[in-house]
Amino acid sequence: MAAILAVLAVLAACGHDDAKPAKDRPVTNLEWSLPVNGIRIRLAAPGPTARAGDAIVMALQVENTSDEPRRIYMLGPEAFRATLSDLNVEGSDGRPVGMSQPAPRPHGYLATEADFPQIAPHAIASFSQTLRLDPALPPGPIKVWWRLSNHVVKVPGGIQTLDGPTTPLFGGADIPGIWIGDIATFTQLAIVK
Repeated sequence: MAAILAVLAVLAACGHDDAKPAKDRPVTNLEWSLPVNGIRIRLAAPGPTARAGDAIVMALQVENTSDEPRRIYMLGPEAFRATLSDLNVEGSDGRPVGMSQPAPRPHGYLATEADFPQIAPHAIASFSQTLRLDPALPPGPIKVWWRLSNHVVKVPGGIQTLDGPTTPLFGGADIPGIWIGDIATFTQLAIVK
């Protein structure tokens, strides 16, 4: 009996408040992904529910769990982030549901050094990205997945594109502290009418 009372006391101290309706509780995904090469991520929605067809600004957090500064590749304009920072929706059956971000735009932007933000050791950087929910989504629970990926180690410049030649970034050498890898996490939402 003492053990049960101790567990109840710990739960009460954690601030879990079931007395508030779900819509009134702050929404955060307290679960971080497992670290990959010194980086871990988490994703949060602004609320627990959404409507089919909504455009929702999702909070993306990247934590540098290493003892060295790290850089990630996060293009400023969302329309150009395809394959680098992707948001996708799964229905309650685990299958992908609709398109959740704009179609990729292969031209119209040249990366700069600002697109490789540095994250100090044991610090968290925050970004946002818009999730566009399919208007045909049925009511019910969904998972929103965020996948962060990078395999770029240097930008030597001099490559001719439709937008002009690329500029060497970081002197054309390896990008200092660049994170390489693929990592994913998710949060949950309920689609309501």
